[in-house]
Amino acid sequence: MRRFEDGSISTIRRSLCGPGEVMNGASMMDDEALEYALNALAGSPFCVVRDWVWLDLDIPRKALSGVEPVGVSGR
Repeated sequence: MRRFEDGSISTIRRSLCGPGEVMNGASMMDDEALEYALNALAGSPFCVVRDWVWLDLDIPRKALSGVEPVGVSGR
């Protein structure tokens, strides 16, 4: 995990735009992914995406006060 010790925008920008750890997903075509999701998620909302970026943020609890979660978390 990368750390942004100085917190500067330029440090954060360089880290986000630079090379990262490759996380391979499924090698399905869109129609295959749609069929898989419809069967596996049994009516739950979902979104099929390509070329995604995963951000793993370590944020102090104090900074999170008043922040509302959005989206669906993993099971």
